[in-house]
This record gives sequence, C-alpha cells and structure tokens, in this order.
Amino acid sequence: MNVKLKFRNDLDGIITAKDAEKRNDIINKSNERGYVTATDADFLLKFEKKTRVCNTCGRTFQEVQKWVLANALDKNGNSVNVGLHADCFDCEIKDIINLFKDLFFLLFFNIFAKKNILLIKKTK
Repeated sequence: MNVKLKFRNDLDGIITAKDAEKRNDIINKSNERGYVTATDADFLLKFEKKTRVCNTCGRTFQEVQKWVLANALDKNGNSVNVGLHADCFDCEIKDIINLFKDLFFLLFFNIFAKKNILLIKKTK
C-alpha cells in the first residue's frame, strides 16, 4: 500500500533545493540496489524530521516529537530508521483505539444478537 506523505508548506529556509535533490537521488539509488546505507538512512531521517507533517492532524515533528519511525534494510539485512510513518504517534494511537472500539461494538452486537435469537427460539 502506497501512502502519499504530506510535507510542510513552508519549506523555504528549512531545506535547500540541493537537499531535496539529494533525498530523491538517495531514494532512487536505494531502490535500484535494494538496500540503504547508514549515511543515507541518517540523511533521510533528518530530512523527514525537518519536512514532514502528520497526514491526519497536520502537526510537524517539532510540534509532536513522538512519531513511529519507518525502516528499511541495509546491505546486511539489518533494519535501519529512514523516515517517519505517515501519521504521528498520537494519531496512530487514536486510529488503533477507534479500531478496537469498532471491533468491540461488532463483537458485542454479534453476541447480543445471537442471545436474542436464542431467546426468541425458546419462547416459540
């Protein structure tokens, strides 16, 4: 699943065109060879922390400071941090809580409906 990541609107003064070009080159080279180097991973993570906003609430990394990190593999198969998830930690937790609320409701409704069906059958 490809998620379109959101970036800050005020990137002038935060990054240079050269930094943006370097980021794109690193991503292209990493995709071609199938792994990321440690120095490239470090650059990508720093770049994301400066430029990204949460896809849900729109807050920056500097505002939130809590974010789940995205990983890629290095040439030895080890996982290295290369960026940020699409949503900040707070929004991801809210999504998980809402998912559990929905699952609990469906489970409760299913159990309640089965008990009512059994009661109806017993009364007939």
